[in-house]
Amino acid sequence: RPAFQALLAALEVNGEIHNLRLPVRKKGEVTVWWRVSAKPIYNEAGVFEGYRGVASNVTEKYEAERQIYKLAHFDSLTGVPKREQMLKALEEAVNAPHGEAKPFAVHALDLDRFKTINDVYGHSVGDAYLKATAERLQEIIGPNNVVARFGGDEFVILQNDITGRGEAMAMAVTIQQALAEPVNVDGSNAQSSVSIGIAVFPEHAGTPAEL
Repeated sequence: RPAFQALLAALEVNGEIHNLRLPVRKKGEVTVWWRVSAKPIYNEAGVFEGYRGVASNVTEKYEAERQIYKLAHFDSLTGVPKREQMLKALEEAVNAPHGEAKPFAVHALDLDRFKTINDVYGHSVGDAYLKATAERLQEIIGPNNVVARFGGDEFVILQNDITGRGEAMAMAVTIQQALAEPVNVDGSNAQSSVSIGIAVFPEHAGTPAEL
């Protein structure tokens, strides 16, 4: 963590510590957050004797900030990133330093007949189906790729570092097969299929909006 690195750097040279927010956890207890500021103390001979400063518990404020960030950037139903986060990830992929930008694929997913699931089983089952869909997508794409919900029954996936169209197509087939499996919610087997459109960078487009 940057805060720990800053703390270690200051301690190595007996430097000042300014408003560092650090996680603190005793064994078996929950993590709390402390804000620390301190200045080094020297005796009359100029010998370093320690630090004097203040530390305050800012856990409540930290948790509130984290909740605000989560609501702003992550979908409240499925927990995956929102549209803005996906666009940011695409910007970073497109604008990688010269020579480091690698081909990637953007998959646009639209669940087929999702309205029917809501109409037949009710919106609570529809919500559960969307959550299960997001979980399946996260399992399929792995930690190096990104899935975001663009609203309703639309999801977008950023598949990084591909070798070409074939790899993107293979991912799409895997997704279609996985999402074809029914989702059991309180005894109801909700089932749909998915339509997927694929754009490959830089072959098809060179900007996030065009992709």
